[in-house]
Amino acid sequence: MSSDQRIAKLNKLFHSILSGGRVVSVNQKDLFLEAICAQPDPVDCIHKLQDSPVGLPSLQAAMRFDLDTTFLNGRAAALIKFLQHPQMDEIDGGKLLEKILLSIVEPPLFWSAFCRAFRSGILEDDGQESFAWLLLQLVSLPGGSAEPYTPLAEDQQVMNQILTSNIPNVRMIGSKIKHVLDVTTVAVPKGEFSPGGRHDNDFVDFREVSILPTADEIISNEPPFLRPSESMEDPATFENRVTIYLDNQFRLLREDMLGEMREELHIALGRKKGYHRGLVIEKLKVLKIHCGPEGRRRKWGIAFQMSADLPQLKKIKPHNRKAFFADHRRIFMHQSLTSLLVDNEIVAFPTIDRDEELLARNPPIIILQFEGETSTRKSLTKLKLAQNIKLIQIDTAMFAFEPILRAIQRTRVLPLSQELLFWSDGTIPSEVDSPPSLVSAVLRNPQQELRTLLGTTTSVRLDKSQAMSLVAGLTQKVSLIQGPPGTGKSFIGALLAKALHDTTSKTILVVCYTNHALDQFLEDLLKIGIPASSMVRLGGKSTPLTEPLSLFNQPSNYRLQRSDWTTIDALKALSEQYRNKLEAGFSRYISSKITPDQLLNHLESKDPAYFEAFRVPNNADDMTRRLGCWDFKQETHIQQATDIWSMSPAQRRERVDIWKRDLFEEQINDLCSTAKQYNTTQMELSRKFSQRDTAKLQQKRIIGCTTTAAAKYCEDIQAASPSVLLVEEAGEILESHIITALGRDKDQLILIGDHKQLRPKINSYKLSVEKGEGYDLNRSLFERLVLKGYPHETLSQQHRMRPEISALIRELTYPDLTDAADTQDRPNLCGVTDNIVLIDHQHPEDDMPRISDRNDLSTSSKQNTHEAEMVLKIVRYLAQQGYGTDKLVILTPYLGQLRNLAESLKKDNDPILNDLDSSDLVKAGLLPAATAQVTKNPIRIATIGEYRVDAPLESEIVIVSLTRSNSNHDIGFMFSPERLNVLLSRARNALIMIGNTETFSKSRKGGEIWNKLFGLLKKAGHVYDGLPVACGRHQDRKALLREPNDFDSECPDGGCKEPCGTKLNCGLHDCPSKCHQIYDHSKMPCEFLMQSKCDQGHNKTWKCNKSPPLTCLKCEGEARLREKKAKEAIQLQQQREVEELAHAARLAEVEQKIQAEKQNLCDAQIAEERRQAIQQKEANLQDTTSITASASSRTANATSAVDASASSLFSLPPEGSRGSPWFPPVLGSPDAPRQSTATPLNPWNSGPPFHFGNFNGSEPLEILNHKQGDQHLPATEPAEAVAIQVLDQQRNRLNFGSADTAENIFSQSDSINVVSEPQEFDPNHDRDAHAASNLDRGEDVVKCMKDMLDERWERGKKTSIPRSHQGMVQMPGPRSQSLLPETSITTTTRTDVAPPTLSKAPSLPATINAGRDPGVSDQLRLQSAIQAAKNQATRKREEAARLQQAVEEAAKRELVTSPGKLIGIWGAIKRGLNL
Repeated sequence: MSSDQRIAKLNKLFHSILSGGRVVSVNQKDLFLEAICAQPDPVDCIHKLQDSPVGLPSLQAAMRFDLDTTFLNGRAAALIKFLQHPQMDEIDGGKLLEKILLSIVEPPLFWSAFCRAFRSGILEDDGQESFAWLLLQLVSLPGGSAEPYTPLAEDQQVMNQILTSNIPNVRMIGSKIKHVLDVTTVAVPKGEFSPGGRHDNDFVDFREVSILPTADEIISNEPPFLRPSESMEDPATFENRVTIYLDNQFRLLREDMLGEMREELHIALGRKKGYHRGLVIEKLKVLKIHCGPEGRRRKWGIAFQMSADLPQLKKIKPHNRKAFFADHRRIFMHQSLTSLLVDNEIVAFPTIDRDEELLARNPPIIILQFEGETSTRKSLTKLKLAQNIKLIQIDTAMFAFEPILRAIQRTRVLPLSQELLFWSDGTIPSEVDSPPSLVSAVLRNPQQELRTLLGTTTSVRLDKSQAMSLVAGLTQKVSLIQGPPGTGKSFIGALLAKALHDTTSKTILVVCYTNHALDQFLEDLLKIGIPASSMVRLGGKSTPLTEPLSLFNQPSNYRLQRSDWTTIDALKALSEQYRNKLEAGFSRYISSKITPDQLLNHLESKDPAYFEAFRVPNNADDMTRRLGCWDFKQETHIQQATDIWSMSPAQRRERVDIWKRDLFEEQINDLCSTAKQYNTTQMELSRKFSQRDTAKLQQKRIIGCTTTAAAKYCEDIQAASPSVLLVEEAGEILESHIITALGRDKDQLILIGDHKQLRPKINSYKLSVEKGEGYDLNRSLFERLVLKGYPHETLSQQHRMRPEISALIRELTYPDLTDAADTQDRPNLCGVTDNIVLIDHQHPEDDMPRISDRNDLSTSSKQNTHEAEMVLKIVRYLAQQGYGTDKLVILTPYLGQLRNLAESLKKDNDPILNDLDSSDLVKAGLLPAATAQVTKNPIRIATIGEYRVDAPLESEIVIVSLTRSNSNHDIGFMFSPERLNVLLSRARNALIMIGNTETFSKSRKGGEIWNKLFGLLKKAGHVYDGLPVACGRHQDRKALLREPNDFDSECPDGGCKEPCGTKLNCGLHDCPSKCHQIYDHSKMPCEFLMQSKCDQGHNKTWKCNKSPPLTCLKCEGEARLREKKAKEAIQLQQQREVEELAHAARLAEVEQKIQAEKQNLCDAQIAEERRQAIQQKEANLQDTTSITASASSRTANATSAVDASASSLFSLPPEGSRGSPWFPPVLGSPDAPRQSTATPLNPWNSGPPFHFGNFNGSEPLEILNHKQGDQHLPATEPAEAVAIQVLDQQRNRLNFGSADTAENIFSQSDSINVVSEPQEFDPNHDRDAHAASNLDRGEDVVKCMKDMLDERWERGKKTSIPRSHQGMVQMPGPRSQSLLPETSITTTTRTDVAPPTLSKAPSLPATINAGRDPGVSDQLRLQSAIQAAKNQATRKREEAARLQQAVEEAAKRELVTSPGKLIGIWGAIKRGLNL
């Protein structure tokens, strides 16, 4: 079988096992291991093993089946060698490799056999190397995972075998194992003072210490265990120096964090005076577990509800609350530290998980996340029985500490430890592979043109010191380059990065302390020619130039594979399981209560003495106990427990609380275990998703970040395997920040900085070099190595300061510093007689108790009002000399003076505050956070402590306020020579200082160096009692400005007191100013006031540089006044009209109500008359029985004729119908009640009955045509369309089909409350296009009604009624107006005629007065009725015309767009016209 065929067969076996669902069998184990080793891509193979449910179990089983020597030297060794692929350690930060190795060695069947084989010496070369490599990986496991394997590595026999092996790789691995043991072995110092036992968070092994403190730790009065820095040089620590070094770096940095926390907490609790920056929240309520919303899960926390709203939200509207928190991120800042107090006892220090949506609720809800199992357990125990929960926000920047501390705890390997910890004087620094051509060329001729060699876009020529620094950076493992002020050390750093990028394949990690310094260095790399595609920037706050370098803006072709998503889905499912379990457990924890029986059961085993004291005797029956008759005090066991029964109530409650907490511990243990599993799963998910970022980093050659970001993203950076660490401004960075940035695989470290300028910034003065207690936390790695004597290069030529200024720092600090040619012949400072000025004064300083300066001896900051006022005047004077604010910088040592200067200067100029100073002012409560975020432009101002070289604060002119002035000669931290060096080295052309020389020169600490400075200044004549000024125009005019008022009196306009006298460009007037620096007055406008009079005699004035005004301002004012009065009169008139209209509307409304009440009264009267009419009819019915047959027959015939005639004339609908008598009904109903006579009274009902059922869309037209044909009524097509539309809209009503409803659909459109618009049936209906046609259609409807009225009137005139029957017909009429005049009604017979109304006319049947013979009175009455009907028809025609006109006007005014709306208007107008 060929090799290709065998590989194909092995691949098939490999995939069949992983996809088969069954663990590999003993017969397949050799082939399975061979198949693994035959995979071309080890990384992909490992992923497949992990993703398959049987992958790791099969590997585990295959390594156990056969443990003989042949297997160990063969398949096992080959597999372990396969796992040594370099990329294995980069997958998921090495987590996947750890999982693979643990599956091989646990259970330890294979590992035990492998160890025995190594001890016995039967392993071959590959077997020995595999064993040593596997042991190295096991002892390097994080956390406590390495503990089971450490004893084997500490076995002297095993280590001797490895270190003395004749195989070079085995010996190299042995050295690494020894190094790991040196790093991880706990070194316990001899003597009483040692770590561990002070409180619940004090351990011998610093890796076990929780980063966040516990409550016991904070309240502990015992000093923490800290080693002095000199212990690193003690020969007794040689064996464990790496471990001691990491231990001390961790403890010192953590103590610096805790010191600030203790101070904050003591101030918040009132134990110490000061300003507390955070919030204090009382009476919190525990709600539930919070794990974030679905799809965006995060670490678990507990949700607490506040008892009241936040004061900051009192005036915020509900819909703006969330936006408020988005704009004010310092309120409950994310991941900020808090102190949780339960019943006034500190229980934990959780961090805030900022959820703006929950904070925006009323009352707000805050999420707290707990760190450390000890604090979590204590918090849950206390919260269960809490009466008052209090939260104190602590403004400690945890983000600056936590990543570094955690990275130190994870450190298992310290690269370059021989150079950093074990270098001794006389040892030659170790070298690295370097570009030989470049190095040799620079050594041959240091000052040659390097543009071609380095590939830069501009000329590069170095001086000797720069050339030697470049060579050292390229050749040494650890190189130190010292750069005094202005010597261009950042330029050398950029050249080194360029050379390494172009001539090697190394990846470079560039770190700086601040984001600003990082951006500045990356911009230098771009300028020198390194392409942006080779660089990436981690972190935020980038500049426009470095924003494209951000990690989030980098393109990537990386895609998660199917196996990755399988793993992610499995982790998400597991996370949800833990979350559900966590929430359920927390709910049980919240709702559970302790019963007395549970307490007794607990006491029986945990506290027998109390159990015995509470025991009820067996002979005391239940009834006796219930009745209270049992005298328990006489019992022997009670008398023996007098100490228990004599406890006070408070002691008893405390004891019961302890028992309850003990019972809750079991629930709490389960909660903590589940919470830990949940958080672990979330971390694994985060690492999985971060693989995309890792892939981006692996594609870059230069990775830039701050030291904090280097610790935060250490796993991602480690995956990119940078081998060079380049540190900019290394003298200002803490040593712990640099060692965490080293990671595991760095083989070259380049430190660029200056230890003679500012030291690293810390919070605790006790730990500083200046305090002198030996902890030296703020001594950088750069300074430590230089002081130790490690070889370093120093740049010697400065390009910043004029020679007079550089002479000061040359005498004080840098004796070898030289001046470059471009520093010569600088221009002198205009308006001042000297380029270096020290103004000496005796004005005392002021205390500011509210502010404290870190690194100072005092507890309060300082300010000096006199100096602040002088600085303001100096700035103003220099501006008068033509110096813009971009040429000025103001420095001061103290935050108090910084704030004083800022307040004074912002009246004329907004100060640019250094970002660190702004942060301190915000924390001190002196600067609003919003103000700190706004970018200002003019004057730059900073404290000397924050005036770091990374900030672009070198300036043409530097003004320094020394601030301190007191009789005690106390200068605080200004005794530091490093601060004085920074103060003197910032100015390019001019330096102005103001201070009390006596205070500084007589200081007990630091007075010597200040005396030396003052001596230099006095010798050169630079010390003055004020600012020495000179007039630029009058050379003999000079002044010494000692007080702020002197500036206004001696040089108010920047020159002298002489008037200017120069003619302005108008040629008429002289310059009104005092002597000033403007020589060319041609562009200076003349401000002289000119005068004249207008036509009305008013005075007019204008400035000379302006043209005379065309109009008189006074005349214009009078015209505007008249116009204003006219407008006011019009407004008053309009207001009166509005009021009159409102009054008329109100009157109409009241009148309408009056008419309604009258109508109600009328209706009641009609009802009563109807009742009486029915009674009369019943009486009349009885009378008719006595009439003769002939009379009855004649009467019946007459009644039929009269009824037919009346129906034709008045279109009377059946009784009970709601149809209007003047509008003909369109529909009839077969269900309408009929008369008792044989002949129908209404001829409309003579046709076939029409039934209303479920008809289709075309049947309404048939109904309309039928009724029109039956009634002989003409109608236009638009009118028919409207009628059909109304009918179709009403067809679905429940009562559709009854006679009343059907008639009223067309006869009473005003009764239809809602008329559907055409848009409901046709969404594309064009309202505007159909408005005009719809108006015409409405007019057609009105015209149709009018035509029908005319036709019925004509038909009524032609109707003839037999005179013999006229008296027997009684006609119905409208309610509000009788058809018969009152004088014509003479009969005493009751009638059913109701008082008529125009609004509604109920239909009443004709009544035959069968009880009386016809006579003259009956004939007159019939004639009167006919005349009244004619009159009524005439009125109806008039009313129809009025209606038509009203509809047309309303339609035009309302822009009617549909027939439905027109009908609605018609109905509304009918009601308004009382029709």
